[in-house]
Parts: sequence; C-alpha cells; structure tokens
Amino acid sequence: MRNISVELEEDDMIDYLVSIPGSQFMFLFTLYAIVVLLNVRHYVPCDCTSDFEIPEPTKLEPLDIAILKSGVYGAIVMSVFNLWRQKAVDISIKKNAIVLEQKQTDISKFNTLETAIYNYIKKPIKYRDLYLTYSIDSIKKIIRPNKARLEELHLIPDSAQINQHWKGFFWGLVILWGIGGTKLYFGLVRDKPSGYLFLLLILTTVILYRVARPGVITALGKMLLQRTAQRFEWLKTSDETADLLVDDNLLYGIAIFGINSFIDTQFGELLESTALLDNRPGSTMGCGTVRGGGGGEGGCGGCGGCGGCGGCGGCGGCGGCGGCGGGCGGCD
Repeated sequence: MRNISVELEEDDMIDYLVSIPGSQFMFLFTLYAIVVLLNVRHYVPCDCTSDFEIPEPTKLEPLDIAILKSGVYGAIVMSVFNLWRQKAVDISIKKNAIVLEQKQTDISKFNTLETAIYNYIKKPIKYRDLYLTYSIDSIKKIIRPNKARLEELHLIPDSAQINQHWKGFFWGLVILWGIGGTKLYFGLVRDKPSGYLFLLLILTTVILYRVARPGVITALGKMLLQRTAQRFEWLKTSDETADLLVDDNLLYGIAIFGINSFIDTQFGELLESTALLDNRPGSTMGCGTVRGGGGGEGGCGGCGGCGGCGGCGGCGGCGGCGGCGGGCGGCD
C-alpha cells in the first residue's frame, strides 16, 4: 500500500508540474535556477589564489610553464624543441609527415621527459606517434612531479578541488534538468510550445558550468602566465639571434608564446623546421597551427585531413591518421 501511495504522489506531482502554464513556469523556473546556481556557487571551493604572491617565472622550469599553458601538448612540443636545439634530434618532412630522428649525444643534460622521448626515437618515428594513447599516458606519468610542483605553488587546482567542482556541476545539472527536463519532456509529448524552455535550460546549463568553474588553472596561474608573457616579450625583438638560440630564455619564450609566434621575427629562418611541431599531429601539412592555451588543454580544434579522424576535437592532439591511431590524446 505504501508503494502505491508513493507512486500516486509522484503522479500528482508530475500532473501538477505539467499543468503549470508555460509563462508562469518560465518565471518560477528562472527563480528556481537562480537558487540552484547560488547553492552550487556556495558549494564549490573558492579560487582565492589571486591573494598569493605571483612566483618569479624563472623560479619554474620552462617545462613547467609549458605544462601550465598547454598541458601534455605543451610538454611534448617543449621537449622535442629542446632536443632539436641541443642537436639531439633531427626534424624533417617525409611523405607529408613530420619525422623525428635521433642523433648521438650526451643525454645526461636532459630532463626525464626529454630523455624518455630521446630513447623512444632510437629509430626514426613520425612526430604524431608521440600523441598515441599509450604515449600520452606515459608522458602524463613522467610529468606528475611537474604538476605536483604547480599544485604546491597554487598555479593549478589539486584533484580534490577539481572533483568538487565537477560534483557541484553534476548535481546542479541533475537538479535543474530534473524539473525543467520533466516539463520539457511532457511539453513535447503533448505537443505544447517548448522552444523557450529548451533555450532556458541550455542557458542555465552554460551559466552553471561557469559558476562551477571546473577549470584546470587557477587565478594565480593565469596571472603567472601574463607575467611570463610580459617578461619574455623582448625575445621577439632582440637582435642577438645566434646567442639566444642557445640561451634558456628562449625556452621560456617558446613555452609561453609557442614556436609559430617567432616565425615572423629574427628567429624565423632558424626555427622554420621546428615550427612544424606546432601543427596538430595527424593533420595534413596545410592544416592550421595550434598555439595552446587555457592551461592544460593544449589547444583545441579539428584534426584536419587525418584519415578517419575528421571531426576529432579534443585537447593535446590527435592520435594519428588511419582511423586516428590510438585516438585523441584528451585533456590532461
């Protein structure tokens, strides 16, 4: 009897919800959504990192800046570029693909990720192979200490904070769509005008996402990237081309601006071959470049002419052509 009573109450609630006139429901749902958004905003942890002192960019490694700016994608570009700069790797184009080839050198001066990539290319490989799923997974493990350092400096949120952000977004979505989605469903079933309600649900979902802020970089991290850009802007106008090519300052410039941003500078001819690294792996050579951004996502966009991979967005690059190889690298 109790189950029957509960079912009747649920039916009565749905009937009442459906019976509310559209204009009245829109007003009530707007108020309801505001209350939900305020509660989610209160639930998710506050990003108060802007109160911390901005670290000096050079206190971090160029690889740290690259990871903060562009995630795994930035880590790969930075590492391959430095290997080329140290004359440990040759970069060439063969059969419309970027090919990396190892050159004998002393690897003791390289960091862990550079050493791993150098050892991986004992035989010539296609650059896009670094973006296959198993490669991305291996690189993520290698750069964990770098990400831990970024967390300690409050430049990126830790996993607990990110999980709480996503949890707030998820439950807010359930609560909003539980009411609004039910009304929308029965409106469509009963052939009632539902266009405005659908748009309101989409709008509140977008606002909910912004309120929950499940980001991958903190306010302090964004401030550090701005300071780094200001600090190394001089690289684009310096006349000391040959000296800067072996200067670690250039690595900070590559980390924050990307290689392609130097093509129209005095470095243009010297960096012509490495500029190809900024092309999304798996695309044809004519595809657009990716400059990364947003901290950790590594730039987003289509995979261009990659066979079978056409609309593959994602962050961190496409896994390769011929069906996308191992799939998209995904966001870090």
